[in-house]
Amino acid sequence: MPACKKRSDLHCPRAPTDATGDLVLLAIHGFGNRIRSLAAAWWLAAEQRRRLHMRWPADDSCGARFEELFETVLLTGDTLRTDSLVALSAAMHYSAGRFLHNDQSLISIYEGQSVDRPAELFTSDLLPLAADSARVVALRGATVPATLERKHAPPNASHRAPLTGAKAERIRMLEHHSDAPMRGAFYRALVPAAAVRAHMQAAVGRIEAERAAAAADGHSLLLVGVHVRQGDALDLAQRYFFHDLTGGTHDADFVARFANEMAAVASAGVAEGRRALFFLASDQEAARRILRSRFGCALVELAPPCVEGAWRADETRGDPVAGVDEGRVGRGCHEMHHAVAEWLMLGRAEILIRSRKSSFSDEAALINGVRCIDLG
Repeated sequence: MPACKKRSDLHCPRAPTDATGDLVLLAIHGFGNRIRSLAAAWWLAAEQRRRLHMRWPADDSCGARFEELFETVLLTGDTLRTDSLVALSAAMHYSAGRFLHNDQSLISIYEGQSVDRPAELFTSDLLPLAADSARVVALRGATVPATLERKHAPPNASHRAPLTGAKAERIRMLEHHSDAPMRGAFYRALVPAAAVRAHMQAAVGRIEAERAAAAADGHSLLLVGVHVRQGDALDLAQRYFFHDLTGGTHDADFVARFANEMAAVASAGVAEGRRALFFLASDQEAARRILRSRFGCALVELAPPCVEGAWRADETRGDPVAGVDEGRVGRGCHEMHHAVAEWLMLGRAEILIRSRKSSFSDEAALINGVRCIDLG
């Protein structure tokens, strides 16, 4: 069994005490994209000596405000400024279409210029930020570079042609890879909200009990995270997030690939005197049911956010919707507590078997440098 990647010694930087301006992150899309952008923006703000503010709306793609998921005070003692007056003003200017780049008398707003990924910011998009004297600058993107100080940054061109296709993908992967230790350090400084910790409590207790039982038998415990996401395919078919919670075809063959990989990891662990325990997270109940039937008591899950059925994506009151328990998990406030608890639990694993191109599990793996096996 390959050794788990070592946890980075990098620490989250403190907010600048001599700030020269404000940087606003306009967070968009689902939780994985939002938390990834926030982590990078924190480092970028420290590097550029700006105070970080954030607009994190509760909407169909993430139905909880940031402060409902995490404490606003980091382990460093710094406070995140969420939905502050500066953040709300920047969001208002953006929505009103008043976002001339480098309008130094008012505000500068930077957006991604990639044709294929218009919501992603590359270093080349932000290089002018280093010399931008605007009192407030805002970033709108599903991803944000953590630093402008790259040895191999793409050449800056004020009127360059938009990035397309494979070139945009290569630059994105290069920048995400180089930013990964920085984002992981920020995640370790986060403090989950009480509601999120409550979701984790029983699973943490179960894992520790299994660890003690394995030790009593002369074994060590191998905690394996499993994240099965079929949502990307369903979103493509439905053309919008959660247009129909019950829609889409559950791909049993896709889930079977996870089951086979889990069995292989367990067998390799046995050969080394280790007992595998799987922590399962998924956006679909059908995938959970298939893996429960295969692995039984070797599987750990969080208690479901609702025992009576799935939840509507736009509901935060907690009203169950009967008859859709085989559909996708919703993204209301209560469900987001559950999802973030799963994210943090995946980050505790030693190995993560995950759906390829999932920002959710991408970022979970960075919390403690978890080795990933990509499927799909």
